[in-house]
Amino acid sequence: LQVLSHLHKFRECFLALDMSEGVHKLLQARRAAGIVGRAPGQTARAAAGPAGSAAGPAGLGGGGSGSARSLRLLQSPVGCPGPLSLCRELHTLFRVMWSGKWALVSPFAMLHSVWRLIPAFKGYGQQDAQEFLCELLDRVQRELEGAGGRGPPLLIPLAQRTLLRHVLQVVNTIFQGQLLSQVTCMSCLHKSDTVEPFWDLSLEFPARYQHARARAHHPDADCSLTEMLSKFTETEALEGKIYACSFCNSKQRGGASKPLVLTEARKQLLVCRLPQVLRLHLKRFRYT
Repeated sequence: LQVLSHLHKFRECFLALDMSEGVHKLLQARRAAGIVGRAPGQTARAAAGPAGSAAGPAGLGGGGSGSARSLRLLQSPVGCPGPLSLCRELHTLFRVMWSGKWALVSPFAMLHSVWRLIPAFKGYGQQDAQEFLCELLDRVQRELEGAGGRGPPLLIPLAQRTLLRHVLQVVNTIFQGQLLSQVTCMSCLHKSDTVEPFWDLSLEFPARYQHARARAHHPDADCSLTEMLSKFTETEALEGKIYACSFCNSKQRGGASKPLVLTEARKQLLVCRLPQVLRLHLKRFRYT
């Protein structure tokens, strides 16, 4: 989370993304319909003065601000009404971290929101940082897509919906790239191209490093990212005649109904557009 906050565009977008207005209107509509009531202790503690004088079990430890509105945002109680949102928690956490007022920040509300929204990470056991980042960004992307494109228009102001779409575009530009999957038919040499998005690349060590444990300290055991990327983009042969080439079948069939023609093929993955931040997952378990 600290590394994410140092990505300037990412941080600035989430600092500007105050989702409390939409949530407030949603709560007003639900209260008007008699669905929910006021949460216990909602107002008195929020405006109770300086942080530390009302240090309850909620919010980010040390978070606070001079105004009542800012204090409510910074405390971000776990039990606060309204839908859980990691976008809102990132906004709150970044405000505290970059306020310049606190030397130590405890992301209590963020932690418990993650536990409830991504149950696989619940508890205090050790977790994989790369897996958490994937889940976090996936959840943030889905929240932005839902609120910016398909949310209730009367509850989310037009300006905020526009901001949500802008933040989604920034997140995608920073982290999302494009892969070109190219399959070549070995019968007619016709190439079929498919472009698909990616958020990270999983790189394997080349074969000569798979059994390098015994010579781990030998200079030849060093491996560069360039070599691993070359392995990722190398051409591989598909096993057997399993590829249904569209070009071969269009020639074979003609007007009559004929069986599907399967051929041998080769496949290659190429990076056609890089994201601003390239995330690489090194499959070290195959090496160490």
